[in-house]
Amino acid sequence: MRVDQLLDAAVEDARERHKAVIELIRFTDQQAISLLNFHAALGVALVSGAAACLGKDPLVPAFVGIAFGAGAICFIAGAWCALKVQASATISLPGREPKFWIWAAHGEIGNDLVFEEYMNSLARGQIKNDEANIYGVKWLKRARACVFAAPIAAISASGAAYFSVNLLSLVTG
Repeated sequence: MRVDQLLDAAVEDARERHKAVIELIRFTDQQAISLLNFHAALGVALVSGAAACLGKDPLVPAFVGIAFGAGAICFIAGAWCALKVQASATISLPGREPKFWIWAAHGEIGNDLVFEEYMNSLARGQIKNDEANIYGVKWLKRARACVFAAPIAAISASGAAYFSVNLLSLVTG
């Protein structure tokens, strides 16, 4: 492979990776929007259910309302985590600013220096993008974990409430 072909391949490879990381950031963002909607809808429904169960003259035992409340807390936490994914991030977009190309067009600057600066600029941008991607994925994992934590929290809280009420009635006779 000739040097100019190698340089062309290196630039193309770096550009493709750059675009792929931006696509990952976009995909994570879209998943977070879906999870935010899911968490918000279930969180509001469970808060309403908890309020109805724990209000005056409820139709069901209080431990059901406690289960709804515990689930609601998990879904609200999940919505907050999904919202964190949506936080503004500084990302590097493909392409160079016109200042770079004006600088590169000067005849006294060699191609080697232009190539090196172009690749260094891409590397700096990829570091920003990698950080944004890692941040988004971290919060997206937490939002997903809240989906699984909600039923566990609901069952645990309602079980604890149920058994504490029954235990109290046994003790007080």
